[in-house]
Amino acid sequence: VRTIDYPGAESTYAYGINESGQVVGLYYMGSTAAHGYLYDPGNASPFKTLDSPDASDTYPQGINTGGKIVGDMNSGGTFLYEGGTFHTFALTMGWKHVGGINRYGHIVGKFAPWSAVQGFLCTQVTINNDGSASCANPVLFDAASGGTNANGINDADEIVGNYWNWSEALGSYCHSYVRHSDGAFTIFDPQEASGVHTTCSNYASGINNYGQVIGSYYDSEGQLHGFLVSFGPTATLSTTTVNFGMRQIGSTIPASQ
Repeated sequence: VRTIDYPGAESTYAYGINESGQVVGLYYMGSTAAHGYLYDPGNASPFKTLDSPDASDTYPQGINTGGKIVGDMNSGGTFLYEGGTFHTFALTMGWKHVGGINRYGHIVGKFAPWSAVQGFLCTQVTINNDGSASCANPVLFDAASGGTNANGINDADEIVGNYWNWSEALGSYCHSYVRHSDGAFTIFDPQEASGVHTTCSNYASGINNYGQVIGSYYDSEGQLHGFLVSFGPTATLSTTTVNFGMRQIGSTIPASQ
């Protein structure tokens, strides 16, 4: 296990990694401000601070093979960082969270312009003349009527995240999902995920090209755990996966499909 601590920081968080071992995350340096960073183990000075000029707090979330980075800001905005430049997505787009980016530059996150919360997939990012970024015709999707958040994407455009259904009991209304490239969903929960916690009891946060999914869940004692489960390259839930301690809730096809 390699420890990643930004020099002099009180705390360091790692959120995304690419095939080259480059890591993005954030750190705190004795104040409430969150600073983003890029960690490149191939450099003699591996750490680089990433602070957006448009916000006081920067939260990098994902990095792809080409070194493009996506993330959030405390201003409520989201960004794409490439070639040493921050490109901010307009607030009018309604993006509240950008969770991941794959090698093709496809981006996923949370779309929440009003009360509705949906996941989105953007496959066409444009850098405008003023340096801002925009997306042509993002695909919006729902795993359930309560709200959907997208956190990670692989090169096959398979997406993972979590959704919530307000008709279920408090603490047990959140479930993890894999959204297949054809738009179908596989919904699953860790067996030990419990409804005793008053926030989402579990959420999938990343998926690689082998169909391995990582995430976190709360148990019946309120303790937070990580999980790793392998769905295979087509992200199909199998008996083997169930033996890993996962349970399938069901599958749905979005109405838009």
